[in-house]
Amino acid sequence: CSTLRLLVIIVSSQVNDELKLSLRQSGYLVHMVLTGYNQAHYDALTALPNRYYFQDKLRQEIERAKSSKLNVAVLFIDLDRFKSVNDSLGYAVGDDLLVEVSGVLMKCNHLFDSVSRFGGDEFTILISGLDDNEIKERTEKAASKIIRLMSRPVIMNDREFHINPSIGIASFPHDAENVSDLLKNADAAMYVAKSITTGTGNYQHYKKQKNNKALALLELENDLRHALEQDQFELYYQPKINFHDCMIYSVEALIRWNHPERGMIGPNVFIPLAEETGLITDIGYWVMKSACKQSRLWNDNGIRLNIAVNISTDQFRQPGLYEKITAILDDTGVDPETIELEITESTRIENFPKTIKLLNQFKKHGLKISIDDFGTGYSSMTYLQKIPIDKLKIDKSFVDDINLSDDSASIIKAIVALAHSLSLSVVAEGVETKAQYDFLDAINCDEAQGFFLSRPLPENELIQHILLYNVQSEEID
Repeated sequence: CSTLRLLVIIVSSQVNDELKLSLRQSGYLVHMVLTGYNQAHYDALTALPNRYYFQDKLRQEIERAKSSKLNVAVLFIDLDRFKSVNDSLGYAVGDDLLVEVSGVLMKCNHLFDSVSRFGGDEFTILISGLDDNEIKERTEKAASKIIRLMSRPVIMNDREFHINPSIGIASFPHDAENVSDLLKNADAAMYVAKSITTGTGNYQHYKKQKNNKALALLELENDLRHALEQDQFELYYQPKINFHDCMIYSVEALIRWNHPERGMIGPNVFIPLAEETGLITDIGYWVMKSACKQSRLWNDNGIRLNIAVNISTDQFRQPGLYEKITAILDDTGVDPETIELEITESTRIENFPKTIKLLNQFKKHGLKISIDDFGTGYSSMTYLQKIPIDKLKIDKSFVDDINLSDDSASIIKAIVALAHSLSLSVVAEGVETKAQYDFLDAINCDEAQGFFLSRPLPENELIQHILLYNVQSEEID
């Protein structure tokens, strides 16, 4: 393109206007082509090559290595706890930090052939032309230099940040024979590095036996990305027992993953992965839509049940939450008064004015609001008086210790008294013994849920359980 630009300058004074226009148009076309190429191959935020450029470059180097009988190494870099930066300080600060990281990596560019922002807070490095004796030395030299430079505090917006990278190292042909497997194995080694907490960053070479667990986790993560598209999720419902008449009027919607090969996978396994990968928001909307459809179906069949749906911290922070949820309500035709939104105590206090405004919008739309895991955060009386909520859910950790700790019992009594003074109802979750149930009943808790009362049930079992339970309660009365 520089040759073309020079040609235009040389001949522009010697040609007619028509040719000048043609050359200018050709230059514009070249500019457009280059712009399109840059957009396709370079990251807009950091200006580093992107995933597609890196994969293509790696493919070329592997082909060269096959001919030269040399080795190619990949370093897969992930920033520890980077998600917490986005969550607590916002994506703009996170983006600034990624730019800083890219600058650090470029200071080490004499140690490698190529670097890319692979996606999110992941970066990859390529080192080619290595003989067998150089692999360990050169990859570890690069990894150590990156960790050392990143360990220096970064000052941005009058804040000090400490970046700890986890780095996985894999090489061709020892660890993999193609691009896909080489990247996968470097990623798996990174997971192993991440699991070794040093506080200052860490690197690990790929070792097949050592990385089996990390690979399984990585494969599960990849499967999770397809689970929504392939309709692999299901909703189970855990009943809440009303202490005042021992009837069931509400349930909590709980997601399960019915994996085609692994069977039913519990949320304790895949929810952390969903949060780490950013899939939790889409999954959250799937739960909301599915619960609303089910509530409408029950209502149409004369069954009145309130459904509580968890709103994750990530989902709560996303712009357009109110519009998306109300669109789901409108699309499904559900009665909003049968839907309860559960948000965690820590979620709501991060941006208090915004939270109050958003929850007031939901309340005006007819939705109920509850604070989940209450007692684990830093709520004050002022917060509880100002925020438009209907229920407090006592965290399971307090319920677990009711009969073991006087402190837990006292805290639960105080929460119940506080809630009732504010005209809020109280739900205790994680009730697993009769002693716990009897204690909660004695202090006038309003509802309870837990395995002592019922495990989470699929829809067909739930309705049979509720009908039987409520009939028995009526007979006792």
